[in-house]
Amino acid sequence: RQMCIRDSSLEEQLVDRQFLANRVDGLAAFAASLADFAPESVAALCGVNASDIRTAARLYATRKPSMCFHGLGIT
Repeated sequence: RQMCIRDSSLEEQLVDRQFLANRVDGLAAFAASLADFAPESVAALCGVNASDIRTAARLYATRKPSMCFHGLGIT
């Protein structure tokens, strides 16, 4: 799910490109790798409407501070 949020954020220019350009090697390749994770491509798999995924991406990208983390439960 996080990959489709990243895809939306980059596609809609919701990221600080200068910040990323200064700190990320291979950003263009990473952005291209997200093509398979467009919200419309993963909506059914996630069980979430593509429009809701895009809304979540916009909320995450425009609210400060924001944080995204992933947990696998107890391992």
